[in-house]
Amino acid sequence: MLGTRSCQNRELTGTWVNEVDSLAKMIFFKNKFWSVYDQDTLSQGTFKWMNYSCDTTFLEKKVKADFILLKDEYETCYEISGITDSILAYRFTKSGKLHVFKKRVE
Repeated sequence: MLGTRSCQNRELTGTWVNEVDSLAKMIFFKNKFWSVYDQDTLSQGTFKWMNYSCDTTFLEKKVKADFILLKDEYETCYEISGITDSILAYRFTKSGKLHVFKKRVE
């Protein structure tokens, strides 16, 4: 576990740039998120950090791991594979695709 939710949100706070495509970014601030490509906002909404699966279609709720649930017009669940002060890796639970981001230093 990475600590309390407020600590987790602080770790997530900032702009994260996709390692494969530097035009793709995720921005997290407080409980809000923005998915941005180049200068266009693709989606925005709220997020919730959870210590159990937010997608019980693919994982049982009793699976203890770190997840983020993004809520815009849809609800999308990602399993946090790892987070440091400079790297964020999460896996889309439906496809299993891993996304890796580097934190942009402001």
